[in-house]
Amino acid sequence: MTAEQKSILIIDDEALVRELYSIKLKNAGFKVLEAEGGEKGLSTALSEKPDLIVLDMIMPGMNGYKVLKQLRADAWGANVPVIVLSNDKLEKDDNLNIVDTTAPAYFLQKTGTTPADLAAKITSVLG
Repeated sequence: MTAEQKSILIIDDEALVRELYSIKLKNAGFKVLEAEGGEKGLSTALSEKPDLIVLDMIMPGMNGYKVLKQLRADAWGANVPVIVLSNDKLEKDDNLNIVDTTAPAYFLQKTGTTPADLAAKITSVLG
């Protein structure tokens, strides 16, 4: 499958972060969807069913942990690849054991991850 056939949803509360990654991913041939914040992101994910989700964990309102928990409770969402791109410590959470999930999840520190790094990781995950 080519990148043109793949859609990526970026869920992040920071517009600049979404824009930077979105530009690179679009230039790499992906269809990019963006959502500001967790509630909008979860809604977009469940309605649009992207091929992969890039998810920030630290957001006001519905944070990424809650998004991932609700996403994994959905039949489709249980298996969608998620790249957690966050400056959070990405350790086990009492409410959501994100590290031990059986669904495909990948973790990148936001600090130090360039748009090119993210595009390469997405290409690797999607094959």
